[in-house]
Amino acid sequence: MDDERPPTALDDTADPVLDTGSLGRTRTDLDSGVTVAEFDGEATPTLAILELVGTRSRRAIPELPPLAETIDPEALDTLCDGTADVCVRFDYAGYRVRVEGGSVALLPDS
Repeated sequence: MDDERPPTALDDTADPVLDTGSLGRTRTDLDSGVTVAEFDGEATPTLAILELVGTRSRRAIPELPPLAETIDPEALDTLCDGTADVCVRFDYAGYRVRVEGGSVALLPDS
């Protein structure tokens, strides 16, 4: 038992039920509640946000509020296509969302 360690900040095993579908590596900081998921060229930022929010909130994507009511999905995908150094932040479905450098971060809405 002494060899076992509790999950630490940004530990890949922090939330074993977090299945993010087509997203890459996902990490959760247990202290802050921040979840970060990497996405590659196959997943758009919009899809990454929907999958991560759906998974984190345990809701299917159709059960989420329309993303277009918060931000223009086409503009987001164009702006965050990986060709520019950009960071976009906004609130969506009870989370503060940050898209930057091929990753999406969900911060608990305070």
